[in-house]
Amino acid sequence: MAPSSSRIGIAREAVQPAAYLRAHGSSGAVIGCRYLPPEHVADRVLRAIYANRLYVITHEEGLTPLKRRFERMAQAIEESK
Repeated sequence: MAPSSSRIGIAREAVQPAAYLRAHGSSGAVIGCRYLPPEHVADRVLRAIYANRLYVITHEEGLTPLKRRFERMAQAIEESK
């Protein structure tokens, strides 16, 4: 862990995602509660590799938190102009 990650809270998000999301306005949809068989994940990863895609979202419920995260990133870029 980088020293700066603990000062800005990145490590907390990685270690305690549910608590972090609740504290930062999540509606309670937490990733990681649904099990996918390794074969299913492997199939998605291989299809992504063959299609030259960088990202594989295995859990559809993960899309909403990702959108919120990127909205916050875009807002930070706009505010720093």
